[in-house]
Amino acid sequence: MNYPSISLDNFLHRKFTPGSAKRYAFAIKKYLDHTGDMIAEHARHSDIIKYISHLREIHSKKEYVLTEFYGIKNYYKWLLSCKQRLDDPTEKIKLSDLTINYIQFQMLFTEAELELLLKRKNRYDLQRWRNYFAISLYVYQGLTSGEIASLSIYDIDEKNQSLSVIGDRNNSRILFLKPNQFAAYKRYIEFERPFLLKQKSEILFIGKLGNCETIDGLHYLIESQRNLFPGRKLNPKTIRQSVIVNLLKNGMSLLKVQYFAGHKCPSTTERYKQDDISHLREEMDRLDLF
Repeated sequence: MNYPSISLDNFLHRKFTPGSAKRYAFAIKKYLDHTGDMIAEHARHSDIIKYISHLREIHSKKEYVLTEFYGIKNYYKWLLSCKQRLDDPTEKIKLSDLTINYIQFQMLFTEAELELLLKRKNRYDLQRWRNYFAISLYVYQGLTSGEIASLSIYDIDEKNQSLSVIGDRNNSRILFLKPNQFAAYKRYIEFERPFLLKQKSEILFIGKLGNCETIDGLHYLIESQRNLFPGRKLNPKTIRQSVIVNLLKNGMSLLKVQYFAGHKCPSTTERYKQDDISHLREEMDRLDLF
């Protein structure tokens, strides 16, 4: 989604949890202090590579360098969203040696298990359909929390019962809603949202205090249900991983899954494919045979 004239701080807080937003803001400040605001704003691919090399020289921890890089990437995403740049100098930089690609397939969730999350009991009846619809976007579309929090009322096409997920230039996509999702959306938008809304806003999901729903608030919808799966890590990330893996298991082509998930590169989607051995290991783990 585009954020016209939005401040960098608001941009980060809309996409990330407060802790992550603060960490990326710190990384961006260091980058700007090192290069200078004007140079950073007009930096080229080679300038970013030079700065990453500098980070590698002074820091031995891979996780640190990777986090700094993600902060810089979000700085340029902000410039793009504000139309201050037409290109992203970090777009083609791949730090594959720093990225941890391991997916614990045996800990992921089946489609039936994910749908159990939709039965969540709500403390406030006025948020019943709002919560159902928000959770369903994790369960069926595998959206990230940032994507859900950024949705506007204009991103829903009621005629086609579809959803526009507007991200970077190469991962925007249109996804269709299931009938139960669309029914929940209609109840929320017609009955709940008008009562929750305290001031004019285009953001789709409104919190109980009348403000735009936060990523922390969305996370709570999932984290409050961890007792459903003792010993397994239930969070928005593992739900998204599960959705992608299930699509591939069900025979959807790699290219279609890549589009569905908003992956820029096919290689990212390929990580979610299980070979026969890993699938067998998953089944053995489920049966406690290891």
